[in-house]
Amino acid sequence: MTRRKPIEWPGGARIAISILLSWETWPEDLGMPGSHQRSNRGKFPEKALFKKDMGVVMDREYGERVGIWRLLDLFEREDVKATFFLNGKTVEENPQAAKEIVEKGHEIGAQTYVHEYPVMFEKEAERETIRRSIQAFQKVLGVKPSGYLSPGVRPTPNTLELIADEGFIWSSDCINDDLPYAVKVKNKTIIMVPKDFHPNDYTTYDIDARAPRDVLGIFRDAFDLLYEEGTTSPKMLSLSLHPFLSGRPYRAKILQDFIRYAKSHPKVWFARNIDIVKWWQEKYC
Repeated sequence: MTRRKPIEWPGGARIAISILLSWETWPEDLGMPGSHQRSNRGKFPEKALFKKDMGVVMDREYGERVGIWRLLDLFEREDVKATFFLNGKTVEENPQAAKEIVEKGHEIGAQTYVHEYPVMFEKEAERETIRRSIQAFQKVLGVKPSGYLSPGVRPTPNTLELIADEGFIWSSDCINDDLPYAVKVKNKTIIMVPKDFHPNDYTTYDIDARAPRDVLGIFRDAFDLLYEEGTTSPKMLSLSLHPFLSGRPYRAKILQDFIRYAKSHPKVWFARNIDIVKWWQEKYC
């Protein structure tokens, strides 16, 4: 790979910041032995009469009961717009919150219909779960999402072709860069918008993981270096979050602190992914 030439952001910004919220609905086997979904509950008793750990299920339910509302209020308070990635089933089961996301000017991107990893699907099964999500968005919200994210950032070799077929124009299945880039898929252009899953709320999730305040340090360190580099070569920083985690008070507080820290600097652009994509299409495609 060759060294990239410096880019420009609107208004001469030195850094673009995208806040990405993945709000998911989990498979029926959540909390069961063999589930693919992460848990911080430790080992389940081997001789338990009931095999489903309801503590895991209720842990995720915090997102729709409390977390999503706290985050929407926080973004309104701080005057920041975010990009939300929802499963189709999430939209169907939470229409009030999904509609509020759109009404408040946030962007909604799509995931599969339920949060199952696409690497478990044959090509046509992956196509079907993507289409079911699109249909749910259109039925409940009257909108068709323009951006896509594979659950767990685990796309298959078929994913880009499938989303191009369905009319998506951007994807965040992209953890290999600090800036967007374009890829050609069947004579269509998909803008790849970075999603950094290293500095995210999952690093505070496991029992022996780092504390939320440590994650705030990671957010700030990443911002500081990219902001400094941005004097000559503007960069992008994405924060990857989840309502059942970052919607908890002690995690929402560090998100609020980071937003206020970043806003205390000049030439910082908080942007939805679609805003970044439109800029990129106009200037660099």
